[in-house]
Amino acid sequence: MCLAVSAAFSETPMKIAIIKADDIKGVDERFLRFIETSKNLGIKVSCGIICESLENPKKEYVEWMLAEQKQGFVEFWNHGWDHKRWNENEETISEFGGSGYAHQKEHFVDSQNAIKRILGQSPISFGSPYNAFDADTKRVISEDESIRLLFCYRDPNLENVVPAFMALRGEPDGTGNPNAAKFIDSYNQKNDITFSAIQFHPANFDDQDFVEYEKTITFLLEKDWVFMLPSEYITWLEDKSK
Repeated sequence: MCLAVSAAFSETPMKIAIIKADDIKGVDERFLRFIETSKNLGIKVSCGIICESLENPKKEYVEWMLAEQKQGFVEFWNHGWDHKRWNENEETISEFGGSGYAHQKEHFVDSQNAIKRILGQSPISFGSPYNAFDADTKRVISEDESIRLLFCYRDPNLENVVPAFMALRGEPDGTGNPNAAKFIDSYNQKNDITFSAIQFHPANFDDQDFVEYEKTITFLLEKDWVFMLPSEYITWLEDKSK
């Protein structure tokens, strides 16, 4: 199989995408199908782990993650500890939005440590649940030198951390609902974009969602987009700056 990302190191890509797949918390048949579909399309994907799931993981879960990491088709990233949000004084608080420095620090560190314990290395990428981000999140991330890339909508202005902007919306019909026609319409209105992280929630997919996902990726491939893992994108940026 010839992966699309291989072109990244043979010529300068004009348009780069990182697939951001959220909410891994165990071996899920829909996630397995998502990864297999992506492989068949010739692209790699990055997958965010809800790290509470690594506290006492089943053997098959650990073996699956290690196998995917070894094969190099999937790169796992920190998607927080518990993905919770709640109401407090009539305000919505989330794990990394308004919960305070101490809460965020504990959850972030525990998540980094859990992934390192299972996979043997700290993740270099972070994407918060609900894409929340505040001053405390910025402080927490700045205190961890292993984080090199942040999935985000706004520039966090963090030194040595690359913002992976989600400029293209992979699920125009809401969480877990890709729609290729709507995606293409939106894309055609943003024809100056040369980079985007593209978010999907495979655990919410049904059969039609997989069809729409495949159509979306096929469209981007036809438009000569190159798909990279976060670590590959960081390496490409570093090589480009030399």
